[in-house]
Amino acid sequence: MKMLILDVWQPDCPIVSLSEKIEESKIYIIMPHVRGDTTRVFFTVEDGDIKEVLETLRTHREVKQVKVLWKDNHRIGMEVLCNTTDVMDNLLRSHVVFQRSFYASAGFERWVVVVEDKNSENEILSRLKERNEIKIRERRKIREFGSPMGMWLMMNPASYFRIATLLDNIELSNTQKNILKTALESGYYQYPRRINLEGIAKKSGVSKTTVLKNLREIESLSLRILFSLMEITDV
Repeated sequence: MKMLILDVWQPDCPIVSLSEKIEESKIYIIMPHVRGDTTRVFFTVEDGDIKEVLETLRTHREVKQVKVLWKDNHRIGMEVLCNTTDVMDNLLRSHVVFQRSFYASAGFERWVVVVEDKNSENEILSRLKERNEIKIRERRKIREFGSPMGMWLMMNPASYFRIATLLDNIELSNTQKNILKTALESGYYQYPRRINLEGIAKKSGVSKTTVLKNLREIESLSLRILFSLMEITDV
């Protein structure tokens, strides 16, 4: 099987249109319910102006009904009844093992699609590209469908987005990458240590002070990421 991670622009999707209108907001798709040519979508909007959100959705040509389910300081829970989009219709009619939309941001909706083989992949991508813009963010082979954590993320799009954003924001300099690679491969983090700071400095071609400074920064970043992941997954 193959898993495709797609960013999809859809001219007939009210949620995509909303994400274009309120570019700074994040829209998490909780669950769509499709019945023929009509889809009921539950989603949340983070940091969006409720008046602008309602106006954008109510004036969209594909929307039949809009409801605000709840609202707090930062999020709006919403329900929209709309015409089934071309993307959803094609996915439901195609031979896909799994399909799920996670969130919409800046005019694109993030989808995960699992297909059986290359032929199935070509078929669904060809259909989707007829009326939509498709960006393939990742494709990879999978032996089996879903680990427990993978399934949990698929059912929790807000958490998926937060983790993806967290990982996307990791930036290491070339010097830091080189020092970290040397430290890991040389056994600096094993017990007992197989190399000291002087050894890492010599292998990396930098001073001991540079090694110490950059390892501290990397360790601090790693701990902050670990703590954020613990909060997201509620460990």
